[in-house]
Amino acid sequence: MRANRHLRQPSGFTLIEVLVVVCIILVLVAVAFNAGKSMQVKSRQVTSANNLRQWGVAMAGHTADHNGALPRRGQGRQKLGLIDRPEDWFNVLPPYLGEKPYHELV
Repeated sequence: MRANRHLRQPSGFTLIEVLVVVCIILVLVAVAFNAGKSMQVKSRQVTSANNLRQWGVAMAGHTADHNGALPRRGQGRQKLGLIDRPEDWFNVLPPYLGEKPYHELV
């Protein structure tokens, strides 16, 4: 009977098996985290590209309505912070996007 007792395998997991499983889980979590980060970066890029496209549409609408003339560049020789000139680009273009001119927001 003594010989049978020594041949029996112990139940449960060894330390090596547990460490291997923990390492595999950590690798999977790291891969998932990086995939989530790259999706977040791609989402920001798409949002920025869409915003730039909208400004381009507003600029095209303005030039079509004003015989090809672009809106003023803003500021010019004025002090910085003066935003009340209605012909500056940041006051002219927002209505083409369905927004209020900048000087009405401040």
